[in-house]
Amino acid sequence: MPNFSYSDLLPIGEDTTKYRLVSKEGVSVVKLGDKEFLQVEPSALEKLTAEAIHDINHYLRAEHLQQLTNIVKDPEASPNDRFVAIDLLKNANISAGGILPMCQDTGTALVMGKKGQFVLTTGKDEVAISQGIYDAYTQLNLRYSQMAPITTWEEKNTGNNLPAQIEIYADSDHQDEYNFMFIAKGGGSANKSFLYQETKAVLNPTAFMNWLDAKLRSIGTAACPPYHLAIVIGGTSAEHTVKTAKLASTHYLDNLPTSGDAATGHGFRDLALEEEVFKLTQKLGIGAQFGGKYFCHDVRVVRLPRHGASLPIAIAVSCSADRQAKAKITKDGIFLEQLETEPAHFLPETTDEHLNDNVVAIDLNQPMDAVRAELSKHPVKTRVSLTGTIVVARDIAHARIKEMIDAGKAIAAMSRQPKDLWHYIEIVGQGQPLSAPPLPYIAIPTTAGTGAEVTRNAVLSSPEHAVKASLRHASMLPTLAIIDPELALKCPPDITAASGMDAFIQCLEAFVSCRANPLTDALCLSGIQHSVRSLEKVVLDGSHIKARTDIAYAAMLSGMALANAGLGAVHGFAAPIGGAFHAPHGAICAALIAPVWAANLEAAYHSGNSDTIDRFTTVARMMTGDPAAPAQAAISYLNKLTRQLSIPALSHWGIQECHLDDIVAKAAASSSMKGNPVQLDKATLRNILAAALNKA
Repeated sequence: MPNFSYSDLLPIGEDTTKYRLVSKEGVSVVKLGDKEFLQVEPSALEKLTAEAIHDINHYLRAEHLQQLTNIVKDPEASPNDRFVAIDLLKNANISAGGILPMCQDTGTALVMGKKGQFVLTTGKDEVAISQGIYDAYTQLNLRYSQMAPITTWEEKNTGNNLPAQIEIYADSDHQDEYNFMFIAKGGGSANKSFLYQETKAVLNPTAFMNWLDAKLRSIGTAACPPYHLAIVIGGTSAEHTVKTAKLASTHYLDNLPTSGDAATGHGFRDLALEEEVFKLTQKLGIGAQFGGKYFCHDVRVVRLPRHGASLPIAIAVSCSADRQAKAKITKDGIFLEQLETEPAHFLPETTDEHLNDNVVAIDLNQPMDAVRAELSKHPVKTRVSLTGTIVVARDIAHARIKEMIDAGKAIAAMSRQPKDLWHYIEIVGQGQPLSAPPLPYIAIPTTAGTGAEVTRNAVLSSPEHAVKASLRHASMLPTLAIIDPELALKCPPDITAASGMDAFIQCLEAFVSCRANPLTDALCLSGIQHSVRSLEKVVLDGSHIKARTDIAYAAMLSGMALANAGLGAVHGFAAPIGGAFHAPHGAICAALIAPVWAANLEAAYHSGNSDTIDRFTTVARMMTGDPAAPAQAAISYLNKLTRQLSIPALSHWGIQECHLDDIVAKAAASSSMKGNPVQLDKATLRNILAAALNKA
């Protein structure tokens, strides 16, 4: 039997970090019995944290800056490598002014504390640290990135970058010290941490390097290289493996042993493998974002013990905004790692003229065919200099799911137009017809609601004008629509309810529209029938494939119907509300349908419009299943349905009484109002909104 032997899992060696004194306030020594204790006030934790957050957003380590300088001086570096390195050095000099941070994504605040057993604090340390984070992010030019979940599906920015990830551990190796690691992880490098569950088959040099080659290529450039790359092989748990990789990427584990121990199994750095992996990264061709040698500044490889039946491997990166700093509180005061505050001496005597080789200048203010023709002449890694107007697809990718098809149609249409979007879009633009046919476009809806897959228009939001407007042309019909209900199986209940109600309401409004015809009648009645029998079912049970199929079918029919018959007052309201408030289109429509239906029916009775009353009666009987139901029964049905589907009132989306007159004015001028079966005056329109505002 082996003898007992103990070692820390990660035995970190002597700390050689250079520190600067921040303050001596809030730190004292108290004696209890024959032992001295370090007493730390909350104010000391607050001050240290705020100072650390400031420093890591404005200053970098000297070693990191030197690595950038080395890239510029390396004759094997590509022009792209040198361009990125010199720009990062320029950026470092700007951020060192202490006003503008080095990256616009100022990250999630991560704090790790190791508290010695002879350190005394009052209160909860996490509160004081959070206060310091709050002070830094609210008083400096730092972005708030933290989204608080309101429900599982809804969230809101906290407005102060809290909460932070704060972890405090007991430390018996530094009994009278409080040691810290402060990190700011942005959305790029934070998301470029990967866990892989492999087998022992990977644990040989050839297999591992082949495996790693493929994994590193998949990281790509989304987290802003050159990276500080960390790889951890093994681990006692999956979460510990990933955490170790993140710490290694910050160089926190640099002083680990460089060899293993069969008796204790502690972790260690493999320096030889680090060098091999570093050479591998230089041969990938990815380089510093645009092609070249410097995918990485350096590499850390940590080997950990593992369970014999498990081999976790983690890969993590620290990006070009290499934001972290160590800190400590001792009897002598509060200390923070000395970062480089004057990086100008790292900036080589290099001008832009030295970096302009192989740069292709492209003017975007020309037809897209000409832009594509120029781009096709050059390999992917070619650096380009773009001037002119550009639409960034990333903004569209962040849009709500139900807007994706409209956005895709707009992109397909605009890709071939000689003029910009404002020339063609309605309401906020000139509304001119498209000059060239759109690119081929395949629509594959993953929700069932708008019917956009079979319409010729794309509804786009203009935050500047607080309105939604259409890009519209007959040629914008998708080339092919693939409607597969299984694609919506994982759609959340609230989105299922809102989008399903949108499809249902589009069928309702197109059926009673003053522009209805026998073709649209057939489409609408079938869509209403399928919606009535399946909408509640699919919200209660998202895996109900038959119900999903019914709603997908109804959505498609609603798109065909509205394209030929138009809509009504519900959608007349929805356009200005959706443009001014962050509210899902389907939820707006669902909150409005019952009061709009009631107002339309009352107006129809008042004017003696028997055809409209007959259509309302037909719908009421389909909804209720009662062949003798009066037209008014539809109103009760719609009220009950919206309650059962948990459709929120308009006030839920921030709409207040003071907004109603403006909404009415815009709704009255909406094109959808032209299809409403009866004319509604502005007083009636306001009453509809008031009824929907706080409706339970």
